[in-house]
Amino acid sequence: LPEILKRRQDIAEKYLEGLKNLSLKLPENTLGRVWQDFIIRTPRRDELFNYLKENGIETMKNNYPFPVSKLPQAQKYEDETLRLPCNENVTDEEVIEIINYVKKFYE
Repeated sequence: LPEILKRRQDIAEKYLEGLKNLSLKLPENTLGRVWQDFIIRTPRRDELFNYLKENGIETMKNNYPFPVSKLPQAQKYEDETLRLPCNENVTDEEVIEIINYVKKFYE
C-alpha cells in the first residue's frame, strides 16, 4: 500500500507541475492527499473530455443530478470537473502524454 500511495503522489505531482499555467483549476490542499483521483475543473470540461477521448485518453466526468433549484453551485462544480488518470498503473510516459494533450487543447 505505501508503494501504491507513493506512486499516486508522484503522478499527481507531475500533473500539478505540468498543468500549472493553464486556464483550468487544479486541486488545492495537496499535502498528505491519497489521490484516489486527480480532479481538474474547467468550464470547457465536455470539450476537453471529448478531445482527450478522440486521442485515446480515458477520463471520467461526474454526472450526479443535483437539484439545481436547491444546489446550483454544486451542479456548476459538477459540470466543470474532469478526472484524469491517476492510478498506480499509469506510466510516467502516459502522464507526460496526457499533460501534453491537455496543453495542446489549451493552445
